[in-house]
Amino acid sequence: MAEKRRILFLGGRAGFEGGIERYMFGTARLLREHGYEVSGAFDSPGREADRFLGGFDRIMSRSEAADRAAEFELAALHKAGSAAGLRLLARAFGRRLVFWAHDHDVYCPRRYYYTPFGRRNCARACSRFRCAGCALLASPRNWQGGGIAGQLGFLLRDAPRRLDILRETGTVVISDFMRNNLLRNGFREENIHLLSPFIRVEPEARRPEPAPELRLLFLGQLLRGKGCDLFLEMLRALGGPFRAVIAGDGNDRAGLEAMSRAFGFGERVRFLGWCGRPEELFAEADAAVFPFRWQEPFGLCGLEAAAHGVPVVAFDLGGVREWLIDGVTGIAVKPFDGKAMAAAVARLRDSAGLRREMGANGRRLAAERFSEERFLAGFGRLCGGSA
Repeated sequence: MAEKRRILFLGGRAGFEGGIERYMFGTARLLREHGYEVSGAFDSPGREADRFLGGFDRIMSRSEAADRAAEFELAALHKAGSAAGLRLLARAFGRRLVFWAHDHDVYCPRRYYYTPFGRRNCARACSRFRCAGCALLASPRNWQGGGIAGQLGFLLRDAPRRLDILRETGTVVISDFMRNNLLRNGFREENIHLLSPFIRVEPEARRPEPAPELRLLFLGQLLRGKGCDLFLEMLRALGGPFRAVIAGDGNDRAGLEAMSRAFGFGERVRFLGWCGRPEELFAEADAAVFPFRWQEPFGLCGLEAAAHGVPVVAFDLGGVREWLIDGVTGIAVKPFDGKAMAAAVARLRDSAGLRREMGANGRRLAAERFSEERFLAGFGRLCGGSA
């Protein structure tokens, strides 16, 4: 019997906090099903930590992982951590350390890649002093290291050193949008590998029975960048019978619930909180709406919707065009145009046939472009051999 190929995942929170953690958990499960041994090293426990950690063969600390580096064929770094910790890993693993660029953190010390005034999305390369000034205007609760001294130390020393190390490290992106962002920020093209995520497409999509009202789904953290307030404003402009489910949690939840009450939505809008199994929600939705403000690196929840036969309406930002083909799998809307988003949702409301057509197209796209087989082949090449 062939010896299993040993892979290490390094991350921040060990739990189902958001898209990164769900990606790690699902990828570890797939790799283990296909003969890999997948270990995990995480900084701190998170939501449903026991279930999350159960998805890995072994659990260890980052320092222990560095000491045992020779055991692993590949170390997949899903959260960069500090410059000192990153330097330790780079020395231990060498070219076997590969960074997964899931978000904007490494080239945007503010993290969200938009400006503090007006919250306009940014498209600039990282600059130490300009970006430090921008990041200092973020809420102090998001500062690194505690207090102004710690934040300045992070911005002027740690963050630039971390970026310099990562520029020389092999890097995986899951969208062309993120590839272009890394190139803009000094990453070398030969070090960047595009590895599209995978999604499981069931043979039959569970679709809801016809209903007199349109059933809409918003899935995401309740933070300003995810745009749930824009979703509520769209519902007010939409008119007509509808029911909406908002699945997610976050700092803005209380304000969003108050906004829903002020709009008079009553029981037409339900806040479910965090949901660990969103496939159950897709099975009851006519359409999913993603009014992201920030430049979503990919938008895995949109691909999940497509795989379940749910048409998507989303702002045309970031990496959503990886899975959203306008007029085919859903409708791409000019960013921040609430009236256009309401009109797009109304198109789907008024045509059950269009919803079925776009849903079927989305399932086909997910099965053809984001299959497990394609992912495993790409991962095998990343490891230097066949899967």
